[in-house]
Amino acid sequence: MRTQLIGILAMVFSLWSCGPQLEGEDGLEQLQSQGAALSKSVLAGKVTAYATSTGSESGAKQTFGPGMYHATAGELDAVGYDQVRLLELAPAMRVRICHEYQPTLASCEYAENLTGSNKRVAVTPPVYRLDVRGLAVGYREPNFGGVAQGFEVGIHQVSKGQLNLVGNDTISSVRLAPGLQVQLCSDNPETTYNPACRWIAADQSQVASAIDNSTSWIQVLPQAIIYRDVSFSGPKQTILTGVLSASELSTVGNDAVSSLTLHEGMDVKLCSDDPWRTVGYTCFSTRDSNVNLPTAIDNRTSWVQASVAAILLPLNEEQFVSSQTVQLRALVRSAVDGPLSGASVSWRSDRDGNLGTGTSKAVRLSVDGCRNTKHRIYLSTIDSTGYRIETFRDIWVRSIC
Repeated sequence: MRTQLIGILAMVFSLWSCGPQLEGEDGLEQLQSQGAALSKSVLAGKVTAYATSTGSESGAKQTFGPGMYHATAGELDAVGYDQVRLLELAPAMRVRICHEYQPTLASCEYAENLTGSNKRVAVTPPVYRLDVRGLAVGYREPNFGGVAQGFEVGIHQVSKGQLNLVGNDTISSVRLAPGLQVQLCSDNPETTYNPACRWIAADQSQVASAIDNSTSWIQVLPQAIIYRDVSFSGPKQTILTGVLSASELSTVGNDAVSSLTLHEGMDVKLCSDDPWRTVGYTCFSTRDSNVNLPTAIDNRTSWVQASVAAILLPLNEEQFVSSQTVQLRALVRSAVDGPLSGASVSWRSDRDGNLGTGTSKAVRLSVDGCRNTKHRIYLSTIDSTGYRIETFRDIWVRSIC
């Protein structure tokens, strides 16, 4: 789609229009990129918080994978919520930094890294919450050059102004955080017959000619990556959904997994033996994180189960007005049942209660006067074995007063 977008009054904004930006905003200062890397090597899908402005190893520090971390839950204790002064971001990562116990749009700021090396940003304490997310980064030029924009898990549409930074029909290269895959399309494949689309599962310095400078619709989905070595290194294997036995761990190897990467909506269980057929096995389950495996399961994985319950719409921190219909869309795959739908998939709001069932719905949400009203939208799934997954996104609704 190469139609010029003129005068769009987008009522639905992407994350970039949801809050203050890093550059020039109060409390955060972007540092120069030269000499900014504190780690000895490029981080992989992580953010490190330091209690010193120089990132000195002599001070307290803490590393975070994708996920949400609350000071009140003790999840920033290793660095100290009132001591954080510097963040180091891996490539293709975004972090939301909230300075109040009850965060609002005005009390949170964003930092992101759209480059290929580590990046650091100064932080003013206290920090009560960190939201760490991976990105699919689209660049206007080949070889990761030119104007860039990062996209989180979800569906991003030019018709809603959600490619406002990189632009319509401009993307020529893509960088991905570990554990993400992206689909680029020339038009919305749900409303357009046979648009050009390509899936990308790793960094591409030049996208395929069929989609080069033609992207108007982007879908970012989570996946899991298991690694043979600690700290996300060595031979690796990508897992979408399903169950893998020892013989199917062909790339990383049986009894060889030491770390893994996954993003919001992914749920992975690793076991030393098939828990459905053996006794005396050891299992480890995780969601939304980059982790080195604990000793009990390190180099002992012979069975992997992966499921996904990812919210594609609405986007994180998206803003709506009360007259708008909010589209709810989910990608749901059970490791044992495959795609789930109907009553196995349910939605609710922390303010409005039950919103219905199914992977796709349109709803209206309540609003508190003329103020921005926060809704936490929950997606809950259950498969035939009774296995449950729940994830959520925060959005904002306001009246036009």
